[in-house]
Amino acid sequence: MAQFDEAAFAAGLQDLKVKFYHGLPERIALILRANANSVSGWHYDAQMMDEVMDELHRLAGAAGSLGFDGLATAARSVELQLKQLPVGEPLPDDWFAPLQPWIESV
Repeated sequence: MAQFDEAAFAAGLQDLKVKFYHGLPERIALILRANANSVSGWHYDAQMMDEVMDELHRLAGAAGSLGFDGLATAARSVELQLKQLPVGEPLPDDWFAPLQPWIESV
């Protein structure tokens, strides 16, 4: 059986973290589009909401797995807030506020 190479594992994990961080602008683009839609007279779009919810869920999971705990918590917080909205309700003005610092940092 091959011996575990801790240095290679750590290097691979660091590479994943870097790729994740560099991919954040693309990952949050959908969230920003939903926010722009809400600011400009939101009309409920079930498909967009499903996509936003899916992306928030993936973002929270990946961020948590890779050690971006603050981002994971923020994404999960927004996801839970949106899950509580009745279908067709407009988004609250500050719905993505927990993600704002992360959006501004990338």
